[in-house]
Amino acid sequence: MTFVDIYWMVVPAFEKAGPHFYLLDFLLPAGMGGIWIAAFVRELKSRPLLPLHDPRFEGALQHGD
Repeated sequence: MTFVDIYWMVVPAFEKAGPHFYLLDFLLPAGMGGIWIAAFVRELKSRPLLPLHDPRFEGALQHGD
C-alpha cells in the first residue's frame, strides 16, 4: 500500500493528462516481492523451526496434549 500511496502522490505532478500505467509499474513490485520471498524461504530452510537443545521443550510438548 505504501507503493500505491507514493504513486498516488508523485504521478499527478509529472503527468498532467492523468496517470499512465506501464508494465514495469506492476512487474517491479512483484519482482522485488518475489526476490524477498525467495530469500526468506531460503533462510527459513537453513534454520530449524523448533528449538534445539532446549531442556524445557519436551515439557512444553507434553503440556500441549
